[in-house]
Amino acid sequence: MAENRNDVPDREAAKLCFEFFKHFTTVSTTVALVELALVQFFELDSFIAGIGLVTSGITLLLSIFGMLSVAMPTALTDEIPKTGFGTYILMLITALMFLAGILTFAWGVVAPFPNVCLFPPP
Repeated sequence: MAENRNDVPDREAAKLCFEFFKHFTTVSTTVALVELALVQFFELDSFIAGIGLVTSGITLLLSIFGMLSVAMPTALTDEIPKTGFGTYILMLITALMFLAGILTFAWGVVAPFPNVCLFPPP
């Protein structure tokens, strides 16, 4: 397949999106394993730890779906996929889920008491 000059930005955008999802797959798996190890060390509330692990799992699933959605059009049709609005929204949701998982777990470590709330009444 001869590469057109107009295909280069699309190819680079697809590569960057794939790398984004690939790195989030690796990092979310690592974070989930570290959270599992730290749950026993800090003796966290199982509810808070569960929320952190679930959001890490959702991040992992979103990352795998993102990698497949970027790579499969190239593998099946040998065409360069155009990264559109949907891919960027998926990237944003993946990053937000990752941050939610990290912040939830950090909150469980810093404030392990069930009666502590983020916004106390005035």
